[in-house]
Amino acid sequence: MNFFGVHRITRAFLPMIMRSKGRIVMISSDSGFFATPFFDPYCASKFALEGYSDSLRRELLLCGAGVVIIQPGRVATPIWDKGEKFLGKFNASTFAEPARKIGEHAVRKGKSTGLPPMDIAVKVHEALTAKDPRLRYLVARNTLKYGLIKILPARLVDRMIRNEIDSM
Repeated sequence: MNFFGVHRITRAFLPMIMRSKGRIVMISSDSGFFATPFFDPYCASKFALEGYSDSLRRELLLCGAGVVIIQPGRVATPIWDKGEKFLGKFNASTFAEPARKIGEHAVRKGKSTGLPPMDIAVKVHEALTAKDPRLRYLVARNTLKYGLIKILPARLVDRMIRNEIDSM
């Protein structure tokens, strides 16, 4: 649903949005530009959403409509309780132990440092009402870290991730 559901809904409303020169706001994630280990399907769906949003935004330039992407980091929602229930589900996996450790870390951080959902809602409102909205709104506690991730060489980012995993 992270990608295909968004695509179906967008296509259903697209004629109306084009006629009204409206604006589409898509909720992506920091996982749409920063892939983390053991969250492969989620990251892939958010990377797809990012590409879809960029392509659609460029198509809609022809009719005056727009597309804005909201990229939240961790958000304090019940998703972390759901994730906690799945931590032991893949015990037979080759990577069971590191996956469990990373999953526990993600759940702990999501519950303790996740942003209030209202922070995301405020950015959605801004994206919908601003006269000239930004193309992307990163909503996270540490935007500097994400900025560095986007410009540093991939091998260096990989080393940073490995060091973070080792310190868990």
